[in-house]
Amino acid sequence: MAIALLVGMSVPVPGLADAQPYSEAVCTVSFEEPDEGEGLEPVTACIHTETGNSTTGGSGTSHLQIAAKGCFYFGSRPTVWVDLGYTGEGEIAYGWSPNGKPGEHLAVGTARPCSWTRVENEEIEGYMWSRIGSYHHQSPRVSFDPPIPRGMVGIETFAALDVPSPWTYSSRSPYTGRSLRAEVRVREVTIAWDDGPQQRFRGSDLSGFTGYPNGVGRHMYQVKSCAQSKPRCREEIGAYQIKTSFVWSGWYQVATRRRNLDIPNTTSTADYPVSEMIPLVVG
Repeated sequence: MAIALLVGMSVPVPGLADAQPYSEAVCTVSFEEPDEGEGLEPVTACIHTETGNSTTGGSGTSHLQIAAKGCFYFGSRPTVWVDLGYTGEGEIAYGWSPNGKPGEHLAVGTARPCSWTRVENEEIEGYMWSRIGSYHHQSPRVSFDPPIPRGMVGIETFAALDVPSPWTYSSRSPYTGRSLRAEVRVREVTIAWDDGPQQRFRGSDLSGFTGYPNGVGRHMYQVKSCAQSKPRCREEIGAYQIKTSFVWSGWYQVATRRRNLDIPNTTSTADYPVSEMIPLVVG
């Protein structure tokens, strides 16, 4: 393998098969158990990794690095070491300078090229760069007014919840300048009251789930729920099942190419008993 040193000479350098440049920039959606509750919730994870070659440091700005074992590589981290050129025996001569530049430097000695396995973990960070971001898509946490189990026929039930803010991710490789950007957001909230058509909310309505008295999520039940078959009952349902869902949208972009993310809806279900108040004439 021919490696071009900073002095412009190209020489074969052995022992670098385990330090090949590597690049990955992608976002994916998987499933994990939530910290609270049961089941699985979707998780968007983005990874951006760039590994520079241990003797070339990638295509970005390179600085000479001297490892604890006495070998050298080039990385993005500025140092006090100065490259004084190839010695002709597979090594470089190097010196020390307060600003890491030739001139008023002191000659130190020579160093052989590092292989991947010869560089300590903390020193790998000099030419291996990685960033990971992840976002857990939570289910709606809804409260009702009147609260469970005090739903009432002929009185509006209000749903209150907080819609998560959009999540954004951005990273740029210090080696190649390659960028990775991503965004996920709730684009719609749906409420199925188990009594009539499903309600859908978008745009400015997403900030309007404030509950009683002015919240956008509201519904009036006309028939009570009953555990047994009785007059003026909605069959034998015991309680209405209210299903509230976040409908997600997302995308990620590597350089100039954008891809959409397929994120499932997250849903919470609440059993909501509804009673009927019957006036009595006394006297």
